Amino acid sequence: MNIAEFTGRARTRLLRCAPLAALLTLSGVASAQGAAPHPPAAAAPLPPPPPPPPPPPGAAGPGASPAGTAPVAGGSAAAPGPGFAGVAPGTASPGPAPLTAPPPPPSGAPPPLPPPGAPPPVQGYGNPGGQYVAAPYPPPPLFVSMGAREHDGFYLRLGLGGGRLGGSVGSNSSSELKGAFDGSFGRGSLSFELNIGGTPAPGLVIGGGLWIDSAIGQPESTDLRVNGKSAPSLAFDRANIALLGPFVDYYFDPKLGWHLEGALGIASMAVGRGTRGSDVVTQDKTMGGLGFMLGGGYEWWIADQWSLGALLRFLYVSTESNHSDAEVWVGKGYAFPEIMFGATYH
Repeated sequence: MNIAEFTGRARTRLLRCAPLAALLTLSGVASAQGAAPHPPAAAAPLPPPPPPPPPPPGAAGPGASPAGTAPVAGGSAAAPGPGFAGVAPGTASPGPAPLTAPPPPPSGAPPPLPPPGAPPPVQGYGNPGGQYVAAPYPPPPLFVSMGAREHDGFYLRLGLGGGRLGGSVGSNSSSELKGAFDGSFGRGSLSFELNIGGTPAPGLVIGGGLWIDSAIGQPESTDLRVNGKSAPSLAFDRANIALLGPFVDYYFDPKLGWHLEGALGIASMAVGRGTRGSDVVTQDKTMGGLGFMLGGGYEWWIADQWSLGALLRFLYVSTESNHSDAEVWVGKGYAFPEIMFGATYH
């Protein structure tokens, strides 16, 4: 076969295979375009490099001259001396020594100050974090201050005054007067009082007091009767009544001065010797019993806790002598009207 015939046959075969080759090429392109691209797999993270080992004890820190060398002017180091193991060419030099945490504070040391801009520490009782924190409120005062010009707290009153003291005395059997007798008397008097207490509620005072009323001069019984018949009068050396017991004083307005008071307690009444001219007819007699007091008035403030006031008072006692005595005396006394002037610390 000559060359021309071989060339013609080859061309004929290529022309027959060209459509098949084109078809295969198009199908391959379509398959490549329709396939979804696969994302590349994520590479695994590399582990962190291990920290460099700490320098051995006695090794020079960063920037210091290695052992066996001496610094020279200009910052350059002299050539390493004999026995120095230098770094091989092409290898990395060792890094600086790792930083170490500061040592903990010693026990009992004060807590460190908070950094700038940090919120204030929590305040309160307790021991948070092993440290004592001050309380947010100061302790209450030992003594609570009382209100100025207001009736509260401690109460003290001293009073003096005067009025009229009246009374009656008698006995079912008097050896001195030879029978039963009774008589009355009346005389001007001087009055005294001492009250001490406290204020459990606004304007309400509760405490204890002593009230005394004594006749001025010698009270005289001009209507004396013995065994039911009139008898010459008797003049007593003295006469007084007293009351000791709890009291209540109420101010209608704690900042103002109008008030009412009352008391109930044990009482006494005493009369001196009874005389007719220069003759002593009866001896001293002291009797005991019960009594009460009522009063009311007004007080004016003169300082933050002090006030002065006036009071109208009524005092009554009912008494008798000891029943074991041979003769029993009975005495009743009253002091009214009484005008009292007093100073009050309240």
